[in-house]
Amino acid sequence: MIGNLKKIFSLISPQERRHAYWLLLAILIMGLLETAGIASIMPFMAVLANPEVINTNDFLSQGYAIAGAANSDQFLFVLGIVVLIVLVVSNSFAAFTTWLLLRFVYFSGHKLSCRLFEKYLGAPYSFFLSNNSAELVKNITNDVNRTVVGVMTPSMQIITRTIVALCIFSLLVVMDPLLAIIIFLVCGGLYTVVFRLSKSTLAKVGQKSTKSQGQRFKLVGEAFGGIKELKILGREVTYNNRYLKSSESFAACESTNQVITILPKYALETIIFGSILLIILYFIAVKKDVAQVLPMLALYAFAGYRLMPGFNQIFQGFSKIRYNSASLDIIHKHFQMESLVERLTRIDTQSIDPMLLNTGIKLQEITFSYPESETKVIRDLNLFVKANTTVAFVGKTGSGKTTLIDIILGLLHIDSGEIYIDTVLLDDANLSNWQKNIGYVPQQIFLADDSVTRNIAFGIPDEKINHEKVIRAAKLANIHDFVIQELSNGYQTKLGERGVRLSGGQLQRIGIARALYHDPAVLIFDEATSALDGVTENVIMDAIHSLSYKKTIIMIAHRITTVKECNVIHVMEGGRIIASGTYEELMTSCKQFREIAATSTS
Repeated sequence: MIGNLKKIFSLISPQERRHAYWLLLAILIMGLLETAGIASIMPFMAVLANPEVINTNDFLSQGYAIAGAANSDQFLFVLGIVVLIVLVVSNSFAAFTTWLLLRFVYFSGHKLSCRLFEKYLGAPYSFFLSNNSAELVKNITNDVNRTVVGVMTPSMQIITRTIVALCIFSLLVVMDPLLAIIIFLVCGGLYTVVFRLSKSTLAKVGQKSTKSQGQRFKLVGEAFGGIKELKILGREVTYNNRYLKSSESFAACESTNQVITILPKYALETIIFGSILLIILYFIAVKKDVAQVLPMLALYAFAGYRLMPGFNQIFQGFSKIRYNSASLDIIHKHFQMESLVERLTRIDTQSIDPMLLNTGIKLQEITFSYPESETKVIRDLNLFVKANTTVAFVGKTGSGKTTLIDIILGLLHIDSGEIYIDTVLLDDANLSNWQKNIGYVPQQIFLADDSVTRNIAFGIPDEKINHEKVIRAAKLANIHDFVIQELSNGYQTKLGERGVRLSGGQLQRIGIARALYHDPAVLIFDEATSALDGVTENVIMDAIHSLSYKKTIIMIAHRITTVKECNVIHVMEGGRIIASGTYEELMTSCKQFREIAATSTS
């Protein structure tokens, strides 16, 4: 419990912590008011059972004088009004505190979800290479919700009910220490025994539940992402069966948790109502005065009425925390990772000045290996890309082409070496400036289920979109005529999820238009035409070559025919550049290039 509270406090902001302290004060006041409400029933029941007690009890005598009652019936009426007022105030403040508590917890969850999403957005690109996107979505949505509902809420409820229970217990101790301690030990002991017996089971079931839920998110993401292939291959049943298995496991974990959490409630109710009978027998045997038994019995009955749901909430709270602690552990772990959140929150990417490129890009003795791998993907690589030229990288699969592009893009941090833009060393301080001047077209274009305009001006708020730039980029990418003539709503046409309504060539041209929107000095194409047919590829290449000598163009080529017009072609093998030159020069001098050319045209 203490460990979980420390983790929660490390996740929430200082302002939220201050709110939590004020909440604790409100909870304490609520406990005192509830205790006052319970205590107020005793004088009322004492006068009701024996009006003569007004004359023998100093407290009641003083109250009788203050009330100015003419007789015991009038005083009883006044006491009833006082009891009612105390109960109304107590319950009203309890309702208000509960509202504050729930608002605090759920708004903390909202902020926690936003901060985790921001944390992921600011994480280095390498983080996404080793973490499944469906799992990250689950963490932001499901695990944050489980942390809020299953850890934060019950933690606050435990604190609330414990404070209230201690206040009530203190009152009972004052009235009859022996009986109060016996009742408290019996009720508390039962829950302690049950929780100790079930806590290891709850922890294991909670971990299994978190794993099963992650599997469900992953399977749904994979199935819907590859729905076309699934239907063509007829593999829908396979994914359906996998989902059924994970969903069944999750349901079994949830039901087990609920059973362990709820069942002790019935045992406690039996004990509490049995205890009331024992209290009656105790007072009859010890006090032997019915007039004394009635107010004390009323006190304990009312206290039991207040304590019973409190004990239930305390036990259920501990059970929920134990069951959902795996989700808290995941979120707490990811909040500890190093990220670029501070940079994202400090810098407005729309106002960054692009880093100018006048001379060229220089890579010097670059070495890179992926995290948790000792294999060097890039080895002591040296490269110079002259500004306003078209450069291509070719090589067999695994030669390091895409990794090298990701390094130039600033997505991967090199192990050793230096990168210069003109004469300026590229580092974390100016990385955003460099990326501001890059247009990137990947092999697989991601399109949001949104309008053509928003897909070209990707990630820019509506009020900041420059529609003239959108049209200019579309014309350069040779997609403007299609948008105007073929799409029903022109640039406001929704493209469907992942652009399912477009052909491969149209997708690529939208991707090129997106890269050209902010008029970058550098364009990088990562096998951007590999999935296209020859005719469509020629159209795309014409659009690319129309930009030659106006921009620095870097390409990874799938087909050698697409790089014939490049100024320089670099042949890669084993993370190194083994040959460089024009198409004609390499066909003459480089055996590996000829082999690649023969394979790509065969």
